[in-house]
Amino acid sequence: MPCQQLCEVRRLTLVLKDIKIDKLKTLKNTYELTNEIRRNYPARSEEMTRNMREIERKTTSGVAELMTIEEELARGCMTCRESQ
Repeated sequence: MPCQQLCEVRRLTLVLKDIKIDKLKTLKNTYELTNEIRRNYPARSEEMTRNMREIERKTTSGVAELMTIEEELARGCMTCRESQ
């Protein structure tokens, strides 16, 4: 059962969700910029490729964290579940 409308845990979880979405947007922009550097500066291609792999790893982790947050929002917090 989802949380009640005025639940503080729900509100904080929604804030956390927004933070994770912003993080993923930043990672996407960083990936695109890194890819552009890799294309424009062939001497840095290997370095940028390594950086892009790290960004991909962080993006995968961020998506997993976002999915966990979505699941928590769908289930609701323990207090709200116990009161229903």
